Amino acid sequence: MKRISSYLFTFLAFTGLSLLTSCGDDTEPTPEEQLEELPAANGTVQIKFLNYPDPASGNLKVTAASGDVLAVAVQVQKTANGNRPQKLRVYETTTINTRGKQVGDVIDLRNTDEAQIKNVNYTVPNESGPVYLYFEVDESASAFSRKMMEVTISGSAGVSAYPNLTLGAQTNAAPSRISSATGQLYTACNAAANMDDIDITYAYIGTTPVILSNPERKTKYNLSTEAKNCGDDVTNDTSGGPNTVFVKNNSADFANPTDATLSALTFTNAPESIVVAKDDIIAFRTEDGRNGLIKIDNITTGVAGTVQVSVKVQR
Repeated sequence: MKRISSYLFTFLAFTGLSLLTSCGDDTEPTPEEQLEELPAANGTVQIKFLNYPDPASGNLKVTAASGDVLAVAVQVQKTANGNRPQKLRVYETTTINTRGKQVGDVIDLRNTDEAQIKNVNYTVPNESGPVYLYFEVDESASAFSRKMMEVTISGSAGVSAYPNLTLGAQTNAAPSRISSATGQLYTACNAAANMDDIDITYAYIGTTPVILSNPERKTKYNLSTEAKNCGDDVTNDTSGGPNTVFVKNNSADFANPTDATLSALTFTNAPESIVVAKDDIIAFRTEDGRNGLIKIDNITTGVAGTVQVSVKVQR
């Protein structure tokens, strides 16, 4: 399975949506409704694609190859004196400004004023023309907000690069988890809602800095998996997630990897955690079959310390 991002593109394995003109109705649009012109959005919620920079003007446009998976880090946040978000819905269409077909299932949002992130994964179809993706958020007060992404279908598989990422150890305030598909960093509170997408994490175990899968935090090292004070008055569970494996490979070409060279990396009996040192190159394979490389740029030791890494990964 492959994914694609522009420099840093995340709301979870796609959930689809029902017709937004009837908020809370999870029925898939009929063929007639799919061709209807979109109603104007009337909401106040702010929608951002964190790993795609907002254009100075107009709609966001990206290019991807047929069969690639667009990985989008979607941030949803209540604005001052605005409505709270409730659900995220995603639609695809080849005719701009029409409803189109829903993609996946409805994504439930936390009832909070805090910013929340969801990873959305979209497989690019075999089409000649562009595809339009509409990200719509149901809000309180029967309102909704919308943001569009235009996908031009062209090219072949490539490599996504995310330089200069800082991860915090257990008592450091910096996020400790990464979605390699998007380069998005997660604190514990946002991790709880995005476990399926988090495949690289950091911890300082005893006297050693360790890169590890998220499940390994609990099963091998018994680190805390509870996130509290997340703005929703509940304890959020941060255990689980995909089982990424790692192996040291200091001979790998980190400067100029290609889809082919990353695909050729081997992981026989590779573990889900690995001790690292500055300037190490760590190869990793995600549970969904993407290969990548991590370069350890710098380490500040201790459970209050950090690690700076750069990541390159198949799209």
